[in-house]
Amino acid sequence: MDNQIDPPNQTPRNSHKVLFVIFTFFITALLIGGAVYYYQQSKVSQAQKAVQELSSKTTTEIDSLKAEIKNLENELSATKAMQDDTLGQQTYSDEELGLSFRYPKDFTINDEGDLGKLFGASGGHFWLKVSDNIKDLKTAQGLKDDFYANNSYGYKYQDSFVTISGLDIYKQGRYDLGVIENYYFLLDDKIVKFNFEFNFDAKDQDLENKYKSLTADVVNSINYNSTYQTSLFDVTTAKVGDIVAGMTIKKINPFNSSFSSLTVDNAKVVFSGRATISGKYLYNDMLGQFCIDNIDANSQIYLPKINGDTRSASFCFSNKEEANSSLKTYQDSDSMTVIMDDYTIISYPSEVVNMAKFISVQ
Repeated sequence: MDNQIDPPNQTPRNSHKVLFVIFTFFITALLIGGAVYYYQQSKVSQAQKAVQELSSKTTTEIDSLKAEIKNLENELSATKAMQDDTLGQQTYSDEELGLSFRYPKDFTINDEGDLGKLFGASGGHFWLKVSDNIKDLKTAQGLKDDFYANNSYGYKYQDSFVTISGLDIYKQGRYDLGVIENYYFLLDDKIVKFNFEFNFDAKDQDLENKYKSLTADVVNSINYNSTYQTSLFDVTTAKVGDIVAGMTIKKINPFNSSFSSLTVDNAKVVFSGRATISGKYLYNDMLGQFCIDNIDANSQIYLPKINGDTRSASFCFSNKEEANSSLKTYQDSDSMTVIMDDYTIISYPSEVVNMAKFISVQ
């Protein structure tokens, strides 16, 4: 029998191969894992950087927009003040009606009795006529219907409706002979009519635009308060959003909450809404404030007043620099007419004054 030779034992060599494969796999896994982790960490860092850059950019853009809005608001305020200064050299007020409006400085007023008030200038004129509402008309549409029902001359107008100072107004326009515009509205038991007549060659577009603009400026300046008493309000029941003397309450609270609750003698009421006020210039040395005092009766109907506040009507300007720039030539007791906004009533048993934002001087 042939002798058989057993094959050598291969176990050690195979064991080394297995260990090598496992080690290689482990190292490869570590390398791949590290690469993935590094890649992911890089992406996270990039994302965080992008967010920071975007946040910084967004903040910068927001700040830029805020500055731009502020500049536009200042430009708008300056433009408005310039328009008021140009148009509002004179103010007509009817205390009984609680009606006022501004008109150009070159117009003069003549009282024509039953015909009304005639405001005349070299280029034309307009009428203000107030009549009893004997037909008990209720709406601007009713005013239009009544006009055409009794239009004996057969006049044809371009008809429209506008709302100004809370008044619903019926407007007529005719432009074949120049600029002829009529405005009708109701005030309690009265009918008020504005009749503008500027006659010229209808082909003159520049004149038409000029007088249309003048008419619009006068009508848009109409301010209405039914009586002087409408400027009085009960501070203990008033609330934000209430309208007093044509102004809207923005804030209302005790001036000193630790002193007492909201009362006639402890109140701060902030309003929004412009008004044209006439009175006497006064510099308050104690407070270092530029003020207007001895406010005339026609202007007082446009200033809210707390019912029970016995102080005389007066206020100082919150924006000292702007007021000083425009009022530096005035002396105490000089008459002046100003346009103001953001009227604030401050009532407290101490040395306090009402405040308002100075817009322009007339």
